[in-house]
Amino acid sequence: MGLIAQELEQVLPKTARDIVYPAEYDSLGNEIAAQIELKGVNYAQLIPLLIAGFKQQQVEMVQKDETITKLTERLEELELCVREANLCGATPQNRMSGEEDPMDKAVELKNLKVIWSSNRHEKNGKAITQGNLLGLF
Repeated sequence: MGLIAQELEQVLPKTARDIVYPAEYDSLGNEIAAQIELKGVNYAQLIPLLIAGFKQQQVEMVQKDETITKLTERLEELELCVREANLCGATPQNRMSGEEDPMDKAVELKNLKVIWSSNRHEKNGKAITQGNLLGLF
């Protein structure tokens, strides 16, 4: 497995190099193999670029993990809001009886505007968000 020097040379010219295999001659001076000219790749020059790429990729992965965490927290808050507002028909009775929780179903709320008041505080070392649904229209 490798890289094609001619393609790499178009992007990173310093990583490709010309290689010349001289012609071979027998003991009488007759050429038995012609000179061969080809391109090779200086892989050592790629190492710093690869390391920089790995570092950048790691930064992007950490950022994506942080975004996923934030979005998961927001989703949990919204699910709590929907549950508390009873927008899915959930009742204490069907939750306690083991019936399917309507929140586990996909809910489609189109063009619904919500007035929501939230309050964040800390309890037992954990951030708690409490919200109040003020209105739907």
